[in-house]
Amino acid sequence: HQTLLLQSTPVIIVATGPLTNIAQLLSKYPEIKGKIERIALMGGSLYSGNITSQSEFNIYVDPLAAKIVFASGIPITMSGLEVCHQAMILHSEIERFNTKGKASKLTFELLEFYSRFAKHLGQPGSPLFDLCPVIELLYPHLFTSVDLFVDVETQGELTRGKTVGDVRGWADKSKVNAKVLIDVDRQAFIDIFVENARILDKEV
Repeated sequence: HQTLLLQSTPVIIVATGPLTNIAQLLSKYPEIKGKIERIALMGGSLYSGNITSQSEFNIYVDPLAAKIVFASGIPITMSGLEVCHQAMILHSEIERFNTKGKASKLTFELLEFYSRFAKHLGQPGSPLFDLCPVIELLYPHLFTSVDLFVDVETQGELTRGKTVGDVRGWADKSKVNAKVLIDVDRQAFIDIFVENARILDKEV
């Protein structure tokens, strides 16, 4: 709260976990909304989930918080499972990080561990979930998105934590509250990831 108050211009918040703290901030200090330009979040799904058949983990953990954030009136960019599963690094591509640079080497070790888990699940690679909202802010041209009204189911017996996007072509556009990412230029995404790791290698 204090950090936001000190900002001379509105900031973008990148949220890569459950939205509990942001919802608490908005509920306790509603006037702070003017200090937030956009919330770029990793979470949700228009279709199938991961923690349950319908719900993505970050939203499922605290669906009421997510509902508050989506209803806040602050512009939202949602990197849900649709785009995250497209932003996948293939097992064979992880070797690109196996260099002498400290940042690249650490990234290689983390991805190698992650890759073993993905292989166990029979996946061709590892989705780079938390990178999506960050890279979209820096390289928005890589992504395809749709503008939708998104709400969150908080009580459904089978759908608790579901982000419900109104994908109907005739839906009321005046209610749109989220830019939902649905696709990405995967190869360019990976190339940018590798390139930035090598830039960081020169600084650490």
